[in-house]
Amino acid sequence: MSDNPWDEYPDNGFLRDPNANLLGRLERRNDGAEWITQLPDGQFVGRYDPNANMTWDIQGNFVGFGNLLTTLLRRR
Repeated sequence: MSDNPWDEYPDNGFLRDPNANLLGRLERRNDGAEWITQLPDGQFVGRYDPNANMTWDIQGNFVGFGNLLTTLLRRR
């Protein structure tokens, strides 16, 4: 396992649509939780807790079980 947290994400965590437009970026926090940032405004749209295997949106609403962060990108 690498010391660089971005090695496990392609393109340094940036998420792109089929036309290569930036949609967001996955970011891993020190506590192990993953957050997703929606570009271009850079606002967080949700949080995934791998220990609980649960995803919440930025308002704290439960989204579902599993890592569903990418489903939040176009909800705002």
